[in-house]
Amino acid sequence: MKFSYRKYPSGPSEAFPDRKHRHLPHISIKIKNGDKECWVRALVDSGAENCNFPADICLSLGIDLKTGKHDQIIGVGNRPFDVYFHWVDMEVGGYPMKVYAGFTEHIPIALLGQEGFFDKFDVRFNYRKKQFIITPNEEK
Repeated sequence: MKFSYRKYPSGPSEAFPDRKHRHLPHISIKIKNGDKECWVRALVDSGAENCNFPADICLSLGIDLKTGKHDQIIGVGNRPFDVYFHWVDMEVGGYPMKVYAGFTEHIPIALLGQEGFFDKFDVRFNYRKKQFIITPNEEK
């Protein structure tokens, strides 16, 4: 499956005075819990250890956030934050899978990380062309 990086407006800064926009590898995925589902735009993030989602997605899926298995993840700034893991169904480009995903009140965007995404797909980034290719592994 070939995807294009999404283009987002971004103002200039001291470090990047000519910047007008950013390109990020975002994809739309479906997350399900029983008969409830929602579509989410997620960042394909090779630096994330797990798939992690904002806590408000739990509400859409009928999941009680804090009934999940608790862990702490070290985020930007080397600060730990609480994450609660739940099993959910996820669909990427028509490929369904079960994922043990973290939900937290401390991130604003969905992250597709090593466990739960990169262990199920081979991903090839081509930033110069602003494209990335996701290929399902033989094993899910």
